[in-house]
Formats: sequence, structure tokens, C-alpha cells
Amino acid sequence: MLALTLPETEIKTFMGKLLREETFDTFDVKNVAIDSFARFDIAATEDRVSWATIKPHAFSIIKSGSKPSIVKIILSVNQVEAETLFPDAKALFINITFENDGVMITTGAAQKTFSMDKTLERTWDEYARKFLIGNGINFTDE
Repeated sequence: MLALTLPETEIKTFMGKLLREETFDTFDVKNVAIDSFARFDIAATEDRVSWATIKPHAFSIIKSGSKPSIVKIILSVNQVEAETLFPDAKALFINITFENDGVMITTGAAQKTFSMDKTLERTWDEYARKFLIGNGINFTDE
């Protein structure tokens, strides 16, 4: 599992990539929680709902009131792509948390079968790291 922090100077750029650009659009949404003037929870009710579909709604909530105290977004690689990348992958996650004026990104991976082998986790972490770097997202390791 990766635990990455964005430098303060990179947060605005990252939030633009997340909420205005197409950087994360191919990921599926598992859950979005936004605490602002009210608590908003968005969970997919279908097998696959892309970030591109949910993003305008999340952006509207974030921009509609006072600055949110917490934004938590759980994205995943769709199952077909996950199995293409890693045949034993059940789920590959990127978790984004905006809290206390900071952004943390963590990763997670689940296998179809129990194994003590951490190859999938390490490979997914490296893939996620390259994805972020390739999209101009600068971070520091926790």
C-alpha cells in the first residue's frame, strides 16, 4: 500500500486534474463522501459508474457551499481492466482524502484468492505511482 502526500503547492493543480480534467475519468467510483454545509455520500448503485459520470455532481457539491472540511473519494480500476493488468486482481483502489487543507492518496489491492504473496500489491503500487507521475501529479511518500 502506498501512502502519498501532496505538497501544499500542488493541491490546487491536483484538484483541477481530479475535478475539471479527464485524468481520473476512466476509474470507477466506489464511494464519495463530502462534508461541507451538509454530509453528502455518493455510492454507485450499478456495477460500474465512472468518475466521469459522478465528477460533475461532486464538483457541484464542492463548489456550492463553504469549503469542505473533508472529501474522500474511493476509485477503482474496472474489473475487466484490473484482470487484464493483473489476472489475480479482484480490486485495485486509489483512495483520495482531502482534509485539513492537505491531500493524501493511498492505494489498495485485493486478490481473488488468499495469498501471502504481495506481488500484486507491489505491482499495483508501482503502476499507480507511474500513473500519478505520468499525469504530472507530484507527491511525497509518507
